[in-house]
Amino acid sequence: MEVKGIFSSIKSSINGMSSQMARIGAISQNIANAEKLPDEDGNVYRSINFSYKENFNHLVNSGLYDDLVQKGLLIKHNEVDVAENNPHQYKKLLVEKIPFISYPYEWSFNQFKDALLLTLKIQKTSIKYGMTLKDATPYNIQFKNNQPIFIDTLSFEIIKEENYYDFDLARIPNPQGVVNLNQTNYGIIAVRVGASIAEHFGGGRLTNSNGQVTEANIFGRPSAYMDYSGPVRGTNGVQLINGITLHDHKNNPSYPSKWHVREDGWMGPSINRDAPIQITQSEALRLRYQLHIHDKWLDRKEAAKIHREFNLSKPWSITKSTHKHRSWEINREV
Repeated sequence: MEVKGIFSSIKSSINGMSSQMARIGAISQNIANAEKLPDEDGNVYRSINFSYKENFNHLVNSGLYDDLVQKGLLIKHNEVDVAENNPHQYKKLLVEKIPFISYPYEWSFNQFKDALLLTLKIQKTSIKYGMTLKDATPYNIQFKNNQPIFIDTLSFEIIKEENYYDFDLARIPNPQGVVNLNQTNYGIIAVRVGASIAEHFGGGRLTNSNGQVTEANIFGRPSAYMDYSGPVRGTNGVQLINGITLHDHKNNPSYPSKWHVREDGWMGPSINRDAPIQITQSEALRLRYQLHIHDKWLDRKEAAKIHREFNLSKPWSITKSTHKHRSWEINREV
């Protein structure tokens, strides 16, 4: 009786699992690389807005898309007619469907390894065409015929010679407590450069806003910004000069901050190097920094101009979006 009951339960469970798997299979065929649900024929589409026009055109016209698709690294698509009632839509893509959808938390170690190697291979190929991956998350990878494939066509962007990245950080504790930041050489943000740019390991150079150089002369001294520049090896072994300038904002509590720098490739401002900081509900902490990535040795005159513009710029704000398919929007405060 007990054995019979067990087998009945197993049979019932298998029937239930089969029903669920059939349902999951029907859904998973239609959600890969999609921005909306499939149409009545089961086709999956991807919408491209005008904001991505320049990057998409470069992806296709440079030959990168064809190269990646031919190598089986990127999902295929076909362009179809754009919807007449969508003025924001630049292109509409009919996307190849993936038979079964899996998620990183379900993967084995070897799947993670394959996904990582795929990402590196795509990045290496993209650089040859003047592009880079901007969203290299494992959730943009699926497995087709047991091989990893990248499914986010909109993750590619043109490499700019100079890039600026703003960091606007805020910390507000809950009403019941406070946050204490103890005295330390380390700050909220820091940069670690590659070995070839580091003073000790390569031919790089540390420079602060006062024109002082090397760790010995800069460590613990206040500075409006800090720069680490040095040689890197480019395509075909050609030596190039690259650099990163980290700007401290005038409204930060410790401006100009004292810097923790090292000849092994580290630089970062410390807001609490001399004394601890307490964050309360009424006295929240807001910090602003800017990274400037450039392709030459530091130009102090240019850096000073960039720093002035950064200090005059308005901070960023995050607001609930009023646009379809968007949850939040990031804009400059007025």
